[in-house]
Amino acid sequence: MKKFLILFLVACTTMVQAQDAQQWTMFSKVTATWCPFCGQYGWDMFEGTLDEIDVDEDNVLAWTLHYSGDLINDPARDIASNFGNVGQPNFFVNNDDINVNPSNVAYKIEEAKETASFLNDLGPLAKVDIKADYNGTEFLIAVDAEFLSDVTGNYFLSVFLVEDNVINFQQSQGPNANHRYVLRQSLLDDTWGKNIITGDVSAGFKDNIDLTFPITIAEDEDVSDYHIVSVIWNKDATDTYRVINMNREQVQELSSATKEIASDLGFATSSVNGSIIIEQENASDYEVQIYGVNGQKIYTNKAFGNQQLDLNLDMGSIYLVHLIQGGRIATEKILIK
Repeated sequence: MKKFLILFLVACTTMVQAQDAQQWTMFSKVTATWCPFCGQYGWDMFEGTLDEIDVDEDNVLAWTLHYSGDLINDPARDIASNFGNVGQPNFFVNNDDINVNPSNVAYKIEEAKETASFLNDLGPLAKVDIKADYNGTEFLIAVDAEFLSDVTGNYFLSVFLVEDNVINFQQSQGPNANHRYVLRQSLLDDTWGKNIITGDVSAGFKDNIDLTFPITIAEDEDVSDYHIVSVIWNKDATDTYRVINMNREQVQELSSATKEIASDLGFATSSVNGSIIIEQENASDYEVQIYGVNGQKIYTNKAFGNQQLDLNLDMGSIYLVHLIQGGRIATEKILIK
């Protein structure tokens, strides 16, 4: 760990620090629901660290990676493998195993807290901003990445869904254990996401990802349990993805005033001859976003008044149309015909 901290400090001496840019630290528990130790000292380690670290105020991404068991998912397996994980429970601060065992939990909780505090005081190489809203039928997600220093290499931007307070079996805890901050899935095509840099870029380089994720939150669920996580990784010469920076944003439910059908904002939408037709009652400025039902953004543009969008969309397919005006979002599903 000391060697890692020294190397990290040296690497950060040339970073440009911005007032609105913050360095985050990743704290990962690799676990499995069938594992007795994961529900014993592994449980105590994760819960104890959450008690000592304010994950919101201290800029720490704490999450559980279920690489086996009935909460298993591919991104959790990919990330655990990337860290060189063998077995469970294991704990990593960024890419480094902090070697937790049944006899050193209290010491390791303090070590994780101090390490995160140290790392978060360093100037970030890059920053990530996230906006995540729920409109009643889907998450509306915008991720913006910006590099604050000149860089060379292979950099990726990933986006994940994390769910807090997942009630599920855990060996040694019972059938109704409360699992905190469970990595659920990647919201992009694969775990590592979008390759945003290959080669050299200068400070100030920016990239972004906009997507929707169709989901219906049941009345007995809390939308605030859902978090969107975005991570910037550097893929090194050994094909290891190194943690650079990250962010986590709790999904916010849009107010009732924003969850309107298109007609409530003075719009009417339809499809004719393969085109999307947007008619506006009173001509004014607005923004149009078109998404496939898989969340992929097809089109975005500013608009004024009536529009006919000829986008070569698939006949017979359904698309999501977002009309954004004055801080309000109208969403409709359109069948292309």
